[in-house]
Amino acid sequence: MSDFDFSGLEEFTRALGGLNDRLVNKRVKGFLQKEGNKLRNHTKRIAAARVKKDTGRYLAGIKRGKAYLYQGDTWSIRTYNTKGHAHLIEDGHNIVRGGRIVGYQTGKKVFATAESQFTNEYFQDVEKFVDDILNEGWGF
Repeated sequence: MSDFDFSGLEEFTRALGGLNDRLVNKRVKGFLQKEGNKLRNHTKRIAAARVKKDTGRYLAGIKRGKAYLYQGDTWSIRTYNTKGHAHLIEDGHNIVRGGRIVGYQTGKKVFATAESQFTNEYFQDVEKFVDDILNEGWGF
């Protein structure tokens, strides 16, 4: 079990309460959209390397969503694939020939791999974003 002192965090939270919420939300949305674009591009690179058959449809379906408030209090953004066969490539599927199952194609796990590889870069970008906001003279 770890003990943390949150006294500084409480002061920081109170100070943030006085900021213009619209301005902060606009900055956060812009930041998340840039990070979503980076994740989308990273996902496309992994998909291009892992998916052997290249018709371009799977890669063209990888999109970035809009920044949104998750459960009303946490900003979030996602990447996803709009193509109907994407879940088959991602999770795996039976290989059927002539109505009979002749094998199984394992999933490529493109999005899971992209997420795990992108996590460190994302946290570094978040730290830089917070530092930039604080250094711009927002009263801290």
